[in-house]
Amino acid sequence: MIVGDLIKSAVAVKLHTSYPELKIYKEKIEQGLKFPHFFILQINTSKIKELRESGWIYYQINVRYRPQQDFNSKYSELEQIGVDLFDTLEYIDVSGWPLRGADMNYQIVDGVLQFFVNYRMRIKKEQELVKMLKLQNSAKIKEDE
Repeated sequence: MIVGDLIKSAVAVKLHTSYPELKIYKEKIEQGLKFPHFFILQINTSKIKELRESGWIYYQINVRYRPQQDFNSKYSELEQIGVDLFDTLEYIDVSGWPLRGADMNYQIVDGVLQFFVNYRMRIKKEQELVKMLKLQNSAKIKEDE
């Protein structure tokens, strides 16, 4: 499984824990879309390499909350959920490892809350150990003539 999918799944688990009554979509919107709902998108991924084979991968996640089918939703409801998501998505659990959300912000556009959060994961490639070949050393003493 791709790590980005694991992160989206961890975000979905946190959202389901805090909002068990809401539908959560991660990949595609199915026919018969239910309102209200959350939709989770991975919108940007970047890698920063450090020394040797280690570094960081940054995942920017967009969580969209849509309270109803029309765009005349209450701004105060969207504002409250946006504020609540700061605490809800501060930490997620990915395969037993806690990840902390950073650079969190949200905006409300056309009656839809868009919440943005970045998660970073440490990466380190396993290096193959190359065994040393056997070295044979021989020496002869040269005698004076």
